[in-house]
Amino acid sequence: MQQWEYCAIHGMQVPVMGGAGPVVRNGSVWKFSVHGVDVRKINGDQSTETAKLIASLGHDGWEMVGCGSLAAGHVIYFKRPKQEASAEIDQEVMQLRARRKAGGE
Repeated sequence: MQQWEYCAIHGMQVPVMGGAGPVVRNGSVWKFSVHGVDVRKINGDQSTETAKLIASLGHDGWEMVGCGSLAAGHVIYFKRPKQEASAEIDQEVMQLRARRKAGGE
């Protein structure tokens, strides 16, 4: 069964009419896993830097799958097929958690 990795760019600001394009201001990239969320701060403040960030995610196999709005700005969600080794590690972590929970540890 195909498994997926997910990430998001948080903190997108869309300028008013006539602006150069969406900009990440004091935002972050969130990568989600069964281990939690890995957050990487980004300080892009130009539309070209934001475009480079999105293009870099695409180059690394991430596909945009959705977007939305939060109080601190817009968020764009991405996914990509999970690498085999990463999927195996996640499965082992989930099994370990299940054993601990069943054993009351």
